[in-house]
Amino acid sequence: MGGALFADKVVTDKTGRHIHEHLFTWYCEIRDDVSAWLNKNRHLEINRIALVVLDRFDDIIVRTKKMADRVTLGVSGISKKEEVYEICTREVSIAEAIQMFPELRDQAILVTQITN
Repeated sequence: MGGALFADKVVTDKTGRHIHEHLFTWYCEIRDDVSAWLNKNRHLEINRIALVVLDRFDDIIVRTKKMADRVTLGVSGISKKEEVYEICTREVSIAEAIQMFPELRDQAILVTQITN
């Protein structure tokens, strides 16, 4: 808990906004991007959405971004035929990513099933 409070203080001092304010902003941006992409690509029959920590796939980028305390999150759509389509990416602080998606501590990919 102390680490979260410290991280929030640092983020607020640097940006003028609390972590939860950043989270809400980028979550809404991702939600809007995914919604617009799905509406434009209905013919692809997307039935799953994946959130991926893209940086884990490249050790050099991971080491560089760890110094900056940032990661790149990618959102992909997965069709019924298991075809993967990139929807959008966002660079966010590690603290923001973990606060929004705690499961990312243990795994680099989160998948949500869309029910039709």
